Order: sequence, then C-alpha cells, then structure tokens
Amino acid sequence: MKRILSLAIALAFSASASAQSTPAFQASTPAKPVTQTQMNANAELLFMLEQLQQEVQSLRGMVEKQSHEIKQLKQQGRDRYRDLDQRLLKLQSGAMSTASVGEPKHSTMLAPVAATTAAVTTTSPVVKATTVRAKPSAEQQRVYQQAYDLIKQKKYEQAVDELHKFIEIYPSSDLTGNAYYWLGEVYLVMPKFEQARQAFTVVVGSFSAHRKAPDAMYKLGVTYHRLDNLKEAKFYLSEVSTRYPESSAAKLAKEYKEKL
Repeated sequence: MKRILSLAIALAFSASASAQSTPAFQASTPAKPVTQTQMNANAELLFMLEQLQQEVQSLRGMVEKQSHEIKQLKQQGRDRYRDLDQRLLKLQSGAMSTASVGEPKHSTMLAPVAATTAAVTTTSPVVKATTVRAKPSAEQQRVYQQAYDLIKQKKYEQAVDELHKFIEIYPSSDLTGNAYYWLGEVYLVMPKFEQARQAFTVVVGSFSAHRKAPDAMYKLGVTYHRLDNLKEAKFYLSEVSTRYPESSAAKLAKEYKEKL
C-alpha cells in the first residue's frame, strides 16, 4: 500500500509540473496553446491517479473486513471453549460419588475418568481419588509402552491416538494417570494448549495421589501461561509447592513462576 501511495504522489506531482511549468525565458511571451498530446498525457495521468485511489480504498475495505472476521473467529473460539467447559462440568457432576466441596472460584475442566472424580478449586484442597487403581497387567504395560515409544519417536499424532485408546480400554489402570500426563505433554509440543490443559487437569483432579500429579500441576501452570492466563498460571504454580512441597516439580514451578 505504501508503494501505491508513493506512486500516486509521484503521478500527481508529474501532472502538476507538466501542466503548470514554463521555461523562464518564455515568461514574457504569450502562452502557447496546449497541444493534443499534452492533453492526452494529462488525461492519462489523471486516469491512473483515480485508479490508484480506487485500489487504495479497495485495500482498506479488505483490511477492515478481515479484521472484523478475525474478531468474530476469536469470539466463536471463546464461545466454543466456554460451552465445552460447561458440558464437561455437567458430566463431572453426574459422575461424582462424593459430596460437593463448594462452589469453585477457579473454573476447571475435568473429563470423567473412573467412577470417582475430584474437583480442583482455589478455596479447598484437592479431593483425592479413593478408587483403588489396579496394578497394570503385562498386556496393559505392553499397550502403554507402544504409545510411549511413539512419543520418543516424535510420532505425536499416532501417540495421541494410542494414548486415547489406552485410556478408553483401561480407565482404572494405574498407568491411566501416566497416559493422561503424556497426553498433555504431547499436546504441549504439537502445540494444542487447550487440549493439554484438559489432560493435565484430569491428572490433577482425578489422580491427585498419583506419582505424576505434581508434574501435571506444574505443567498445568505452564499451559495456562501459554494460554495467556497469567492469573491461573501463578495459582497452579504456587499450588505445586503447597500440595507437593517435597517434589522436584515444586522447585521447577517456583523457578518458572519467578520468571513470569
């Protein structure tokens, strides 16, 4: 657009100079009549200037239209996430077998994983899942290892499919917490931050006593930071030290929070 405006100014200046300027030594002599060639040149310059003005107006209209469409897409995305949050929270409420803890100040999205789920809030501690996780069988370990090997090979799309299959087939396995955690890690790399947030939230809420829970809470804070939600990021990074003070994740969370 800058190039078009520069050309328009140059054309206007050229047209003005061509129409108005006369040599100094002819100042005292009568002006000569404008020839047909000069008239044609001036008309052509004016026509080109009008075309450039129309193009500039057209480009401005396109920019305004695209800006409006981008705003609409962002709003639609926020509406979809909000609707998904509400639907999953309703599913969670229907699957909970324990008493409600109270109205949370921090909204979290938990997918139903097993018979017992838990809610994460800012005003109350995480309700630890009481479901006894069965020790993984040799078959479960084999299926889980296949998914984990795909992650090491950086075949992320395939790894996501295999982890989802494992969770669907073995929802009560001790390795299910690991599967959700690595699902979150893969989504972070892809990057699909909203899906990562959901996966880490499941570990924090439904597997709070699991060995991966401290790491999941730390990564949940990191994910919120990447989603540009600094308030939630600081909250979960602080909670790692509060709930799992002896974990290595607590140190990482503290260092990460200091950089925010």
